[in-house]
Amino acid sequence: MTVLLASFRLTAQCSGFPATVAEPACGSGTPLTNNANINSGTYNFCGSSPTPTTFSSINVSGGTLNICGNVTISNLTFNSGTIVVACGATVTFAGTVTLNSNTKIVNYGRVNIGGTLNFQNTNNAFYNEGATSRLYVGTDIVFPQNNGQTAYLKNNGYISVGGTFDARNGGFSCFSAQSSLETVNLKYGTGCGAPNNSFTFSSGTGTAIVRYTGAATINGSFTSSTHYAINKGTTATQSFPCGASTWGSAAVATNAPAVIVPIPAVCLVANCFSVLPVELTGFEAIAGKNSVSTYWTTESEVNNDHFLLERSSDGQDWEAIAKISGAGHSTSTLNYTYEDLEPLRGVSYYRLKQIDFDGTQTVSEIRSVVLGREDSFVLYPNPATNTVSLLLPENTSVEQLLLIDATGRTIKKQDNLQQELLMINVSDLPKGSYQVSVTFSNGSIRLERLVVN
Repeated sequence: MTVLLASFRLTAQCSGFPATVAEPACGSGTPLTNNANINSGTYNFCGSSPTPTTFSSINVSGGTLNICGNVTISNLTFNSGTIVVACGATVTFAGTVTLNSNTKIVNYGRVNIGGTLNFQNTNNAFYNEGATSRLYVGTDIVFPQNNGQTAYLKNNGYISVGGTFDARNGGFSCFSAQSSLETVNLKYGTGCGAPNNSFTFSSGTGTAIVRYTGAATINGSFTSSTHYAINKGTTATQSFPCGASTWGSAAVATNAPAVIVPIPAVCLVANCFSVLPVELTGFEAIAGKNSVSTYWTTESEVNNDHFLLERSSDGQDWEAIAKISGAGHSTSTLNYTYEDLEPLRGVSYYRLKQIDFDGTQTVSEIRSVVLGREDSFVLYPNPATNTVSLLLPENTSVEQLLLIDATGRTIKKQDNLQQELLMINVSDLPKGSYQVSVTFSNGSIRLERLVVN
């Protein structure tokens, strides 16, 4: 199930970066065909089907390709020119994507790369332009080796790298507030002559998150911006072979939680996308003593056959535990609830699948709960605007609760808390990313990330 959002654009100011490209309108340009050679002019793919259209080979060598639908490209040759992915669209590149010279991908939607995103030669750019733009790379992101070979990565949304983010000497990265990068390994610079501070912040206030779970090798000063938070996974390591190399002005946190992935947008723009059939305005899962109660609300429904409530112990493998009939067609607010009377102990996860009469499925955000564990807690809503609730297991006491900003400064503190539901007022806080640290009566300390909108 997808939340209906107004189309949201960021105009991040990244000093020295090549100009971006506006989002396209569907239908403008020559229709894309298999084995197309785009040497000049504008080509366009427009499709409203959730099933991707497959192209075996596309060559872009100077023109512009606008993607306003769901496509899979098995083999891309990208020598120069521009590819623009519209909000709501998804393009999947089956293998490695090599940006040769004078190329640019501007992503307002979702880009999947099965292999490596490889910047070669000079003047190449990949822009995650929207707040809900997402880039998933199966193996590595690799920047050029030499200082004179420029490559530009702008991130206003979310980037996931399955291998190594290799920020070699020719690369420049510019992140904005609430943007995030998750990678296994992180390399910054090649050799001890690496340039300093190649990670810059777009403008304004807030925090950009860089999280890694494997090894970081830093050959220079990572950033001079205080708007970066480096989140190290539980077993993550770091090394500084050049001695004076550092994370720069970034705040560093150990054992930080996973990044919250932005909600995909449904785009009400002049392209080929239509409004999805169900407008979900809330989904929550709350643990009780021996059960978990789930709640959700729809503002409207079109062709809604039913919901499947799914549960997982790890957030990866899901089982359906309930089928709840939908209203079919409705223009009024409807409230749904279901109580799981046989929940999993410890941490578990819940999500909704909404199924149309024709079998089309959409999936909600994931909610986590804690049951029967003395040193865990759940924050909701997260992100929060005014007040965030901190839910503790029953019969649990807390010695200390800390709210910590991205610089590591404690900005709120509470001691000796006994109640199971705690409330934290965040209406007076600047927008950004925070850490909630809870010290339990048994001495254990747990951390959770909180985003304030």
